[in-house]
Amino acid sequence: MQTFASRYGVYFNQILYIEPTEDCDNSLLAAIFDNVKYNNNSAVMLSDQNAIIDAGNLLNDTILLVLDESKADDEKARGRGISALESKALGANKEYLQIPVLISQNAKYQLNPLLYCDFSIQNGAYDISPIAFAEILELHDMYLIENIERNYKKYIEIFNENLEEISIQAPVYIPAQRRQAYFILIATLRTYDEYFGKLFEDETEHRVIDILSNYCKIEKSNDEMIITTFGNCLNEQISSSCLNFIKRTKYIIFDEGTDSIIVDDDNIYIETGVIKKLAIRRMNLHSVNSLTDILKTNDCLSINDKNSKCYRFHVQNSNGEPYMLYTYGISKKLINAENRRRLDLADYQKYLLEYGELTQNELLPLGITADGRYVGKDILFGNKSNDHIFITGQSGKGKSFCATNLLPLLAMLGSRMLVFDVSKSFTHGEILRALPVEVVNALFEFIDIGGGKRKLPVNPLYIGDCTNLPAKKRRVMGFIKAVCKLEKEETKIVEGIISDVLKKNTDITSISGCMLAETLKRGGKVGNKVFSLISSTLDDIDLRGFEKQSWGEFFEQSKKIPVILLGDEVSDNVHTVLDVLISSAFTWQRDHNSAQLTVVVDEIKEHNFSEGSPLHTILTQGRRFNTRLIGMTQQYISNGSHAVDVMREAGIKIFFKPAKSLDRIASELGYKNTIDAGFGSMGIGDIILCAELYNKEDGVNEPVVLHAKTIKFIDTPFYEKFKREYGIK
Repeated sequence: MQTFASRYGVYFNQILYIEPTEDCDNSLLAAIFDNVKYNNNSAVMLSDQNAIIDAGNLLNDTILLVLDESKADDEKARGRGISALESKALGANKEYLQIPVLISQNAKYQLNPLLYCDFSIQNGAYDISPIAFAEILELHDMYLIENIERNYKKYIEIFNENLEEISIQAPVYIPAQRRQAYFILIATLRTYDEYFGKLFEDETEHRVIDILSNYCKIEKSNDEMIITTFGNCLNEQISSSCLNFIKRTKYIIFDEGTDSIIVDDDNIYIETGVIKKLAIRRMNLHSVNSLTDILKTNDCLSINDKNSKCYRFHVQNSNGEPYMLYTYGISKKLINAENRRRLDLADYQKYLLEYGELTQNELLPLGITADGRYVGKDILFGNKSNDHIFITGQSGKGKSFCATNLLPLLAMLGSRMLVFDVSKSFTHGEILRALPVEVVNALFEFIDIGGGKRKLPVNPLYIGDCTNLPAKKRRVMGFIKAVCKLEKEETKIVEGIISDVLKKNTDITSISGCMLAETLKRGGKVGNKVFSLISSTLDDIDLRGFEKQSWGEFFEQSKKIPVILLGDEVSDNVHTVLDVLISSAFTWQRDHNSAQLTVVVDEIKEHNFSEGSPLHTILTQGRRFNTRLIGMTQQYISNGSHAVDVMREAGIKIFFKPAKSLDRIASELGYKNTIDAGFGSMGIGDIILCAELYNKEDGVNEPVVLHAKTIKFIDTPFYEKFKREYGIK
């Protein structure tokens, strides 16, 4: 077919480069490309320059098949063969021509990028043997040849028609030096299909065009190629989670035969046996020495003071027996970002939990580390710790997804939930993006009061469920403090008149707006000031309306995670109504402390966090009343936002990639700078946890800062618990 094409002045001056894989090795590729003379030594070795020249002169075949079975570091031996092969491709101007096909794992970086087409596209599993494959192709070709011999002129017409059509329609984005390869390959493909019967997939032409169009210069030396290969092998080993990481300390416990890695800030130290396996078995190198020499010259190997190839460590096994460990010191420059995070976990082994360990204690999973293990916090009912959660970071990085997945986890751990949405972060559609439909249907209830669609779920001034006078006073004062920022003296005056009214009206179950207004007028100047501040909030509540029930009745009736949707309004009135609802729920919780209550606010912004306010009290005293607050915002450090400043006191902080103040945040987390903090490599779902995490060795929570991935409810054993309890298969 090459000969027919030459009549049109089309010559194949490219080398087809094929890289074998585990599923498609040299022998199978040889069977595909040299099926007529397979097993008859027609394939030549790349390292034999003379054999390539002789084969090019003697082979009566359109394929010049060349195999490269030399080692990765045989650069000089391979170079002479490559020169001969490239000369053959460039000399494609004779009466009879060959198409050079090179099968190699290592030659790519020595080939002239203008002269080869990388067809390394093998994929899938090949169950057929090379010999059987060769026989099948021989039968196909025999049948094809017989047809050509019988209908020679017709065959020529078909081939030339295809070639002429292709020459006119050649894609402009195929580089000029690859156009001839395109003409030959596609003309052959179409002729084979048309004359012999359909053989190639419909997508084959597009795949060939994609390969020929994907041209870029490769300017790597063979040494760089070996380092790259070594780095890839090393990263594969690390990401397989088969290696144990040990922090470099004065006394290193290093059990023999465990394939462990010693980690410090700049290097990793790997046993010589592991390096030998990588070099010889995985990288196809002759010896470890060649790898060592290349690593030295490229500043990737950390050499000790005596310039020895190995580091020697005095270590001991877990039985306390000392021995000498010989290791390679490899720079972390060769390790990719994801694996560096795995190495950084060496000092945090006691916090890393297996899947089954999450249910052994009342642990709230907070993240999944780079090695696939979990980190969490013990939130046992009597723990009395600061379990408030503050989630911050750039928009679109996964804050809402993270918070949404925490909701069913907390619910399955026995917490009552109360979710307030003012920015459409927890709508039915958004929650469905984060959780399976069966979880949403079984666990969530959506109450849309935005734009006056429904009434408020409770009466925020309902006092009928309060157990005594102080509880009633807290309920009413909580309402006022949610809206107003009062001085101490002002607070005393208002508390006094509220207390007097409640003492005189012991039988009332709720305080109406009119009654509150009349009461405040008795407080003179201070009372009038307070009423002027809360009047618009009272009007807004009257406009929306409310159900005549308490939080206890609401929780008993719902039995689900209530999501109260206030719409995407961000006016002061909306925020004060939200603060009032949170206040009434919290004062109810203080009086009925029978289970944990988790309050979730999707956008911390204009809320009243002044000292003594309900939200401030939740953050400072919530642990006394088993109440936690989960808040979200884009900026962890915000100029002039008192609400954000107070929320920073949360005991659990989840950082996505910060929007601003990167240096300050990195410093607060204990990193030298933003680079050490890894902010630049944080993608969607990447988080930094700053929290008291569960230490499984000591059975306590301890302050830790580490990188992780957002937790997913479905990846935890609590999802299995959910399915059992709700009968979902």
